[in-house]
Amino acid sequence: IDNLLLIQNLMVELKDFTLEFEGKLRLGEETNYVKDTFFITDVAYIIHKGHILSCGTPAQVVKEEETRQVFLGKDFEWNG
Repeated sequence: IDNLLLIQNLMVELKDFTLEFEGKLRLGEETNYVKDTFFITDVAYIIHKGHILSCGTPAQVVKEEETRQVFLGKDFEWNG
């Protein structure tokens, strides 16, 4: 699959999932989508309720406590 197509599909799926939970993403099976996106991303922007919650490399973003609470979950692991 073309990387751009993969990103577009992931964005649509994450957007739909986020809207379903009123802006609060609960990760389960979706964890792999986030990890897959992080592997092909130089800079990640985590947007929550219309504002940038965090931005930086995936390694930087996953270290931010508020991002872990709101978006990733406390048990999220990133070894990228």
